Amino acid sequence: MAVLTLGSFLYLLGMVGWLANKAVGVGLLGQIILGMVYGSSLANIILPSWIDGLTSLGYLGLLLLLFEGERQ
Repeated sequence: MAVLTLGSFLYLLGMVGWLANKAVGVGLLGQIILGMVYGSSLANIILPSWIDGLTSLGYLGLLLLLFEGERQ
């Protein structure tokens, strides 16, 4: 069950990001809203231990973006 939940979350991240990018021009906004729905803010679908791991991945991605911005 947990694999299906995580799989649907990752799939919908791409879909919602694409839809929000087409509709509003800001794909990140759709992904943030999906994170609120799946996270503890609204539906609490994802397990708390997985939220910690996904948050760590998000921080790693943010650091990589910062390094990429410095390089250019």
